[in-house]
Amino acid sequence: MVVAVAIVPGDTLLSTPSPLPSQSSAQAPKIPPDQLDSLVAPIALYPDPLLAQTLAASTYPLELIRLQQWLLKNPGLKDQALADAVAKQPWDPSIQALAGLPDVVKRLADDIPWTTDLGNAFLAQQGDVMDAVQRMREKAQDNGNLKSGEQQRVETKVIENKGIATVRPQTGLAAQREATRLLTVRLVPGNSLAVKAAIWQAIGPATDG
Repeated sequence: MVVAVAIVPGDTLLSTPSPLPSQSSAQAPKIPPDQLDSLVAPIALYPDPLLAQTLAASTYPLELIRLQQWLLKNPGLKDQALADAVAKQPWDPSIQALAGLPDVVKRLADDIPWTTDLGNAFLAQQGDVMDAVQRMREKAQDNGNLKSGEQQRVETKVIENKGIATVRPQTGLAAQREATRLLTVRLVPGNSLAVKAAIWQAIGPATDG
């Protein structure tokens, strides 16, 4: 599937597995833009790889609960041991990838109604969800809450006339959007501690609305 968006590590959004539509949202009325803005606000400023994983993981709310319970039962697992152990669990890769970020797991699992709504919206209106992310990033940048720093780089891309910014997780149809200001959050390459620091730097302003 192809989604018009400009949140990209490099030139494309991190590829995520296409989730199975476990929720019956296909026939639901479209969520209006203002409600989508509120829905994505808590995660809109996440760095791109984390945003991609979070959106994919939100389509598996029951597995998020199981991951949270599993983490609570295995507090001694760290680093490679944690990665090896979680890889043996029968969960989607997007869920497994969050095992090293227990605070993010808690945020998603502790508010399952919101997480489920987010996942349903992502399944049914991916392009609209990503447009909402862009609107929230523009708002945050205009308010001074989205800036480049030592751990994180914010890029602004402008597409003249009618441009196409695409995300290609697997296969899909091209999507086209009118020219607009598109914001990209990228992490400066560094060690795992630097990446985590950048994640938490982004999480803070995202919850300010």
